[in-house]
Amino acid sequence: MTNAQKEYCIHNLTVAVVNSLKEKMPEKQEPELMALFCKSKTYSLLSDVSTRLWAEGPDYILDMYLNE
Repeated sequence: MTNAQKEYCIHNLTVAVVNSLKEKMPEKQEPELMALFCKSKTYSLLSDVSTRLWAEGPDYILDMYLNE
């Protein structure tokens, strides 16, 4: 898998996680949720392609985020 494909996975997973967060936290707006997630340890790990977190599903990543 190329780095571009991995980055595409990371982008799609980020969008999926933020969409799930919107359902769990309807009082917050999408830009705020995106900012919160992007500042998280989970996102930091997701962004590091060497962790292979990009190969996991969005539910796994969401659970990681909610448990940090």
